[in-house]
Amino acid sequence: MWKVFVFWCAVFMALPAYAEKHEHFVFKPDEAFSDYVARSETYLQANKVWVNADNQIHELAAVMPFELLPDASRCDGNQRVGVLLSHGLSDSPFSMRDPARALQAACYHVRVILLLRSWN
Repeated sequence: MWKVFVFWCAVFMALPAYAEKHEHFVFKPDEAFSDYVARSETYLQANKVWVNADNQIHELAAVMPFELLPDASRCDGNQRVGVLLSHGLSDSPFSMRDPARALQAACYHVRVILLLRSWN
């Protein structure tokens, strides 16, 4: 039993040395949303694990944060406040496309952010 305990202690102590190191993606105060989107793309290009390497463009588009502005001709001065949407922890901004479009049609300014986690 003692040998098993020592073995697992050694394994757990060695794990951090083998863990992949990622630069933390931190939101910057007063950053323009377009700059945030550009930084997100750079981060994802460097760190995302692709499901299909031949389909990177579509995969990237699905996980990228995005912004939808109200249609000025349709809303005609009836633009409402902005809305910030975030997806669930097991999802991506893609899951927010339909709700975001519905809010945009109701004259809201919509931004969808990317919650980073270990899947990327």
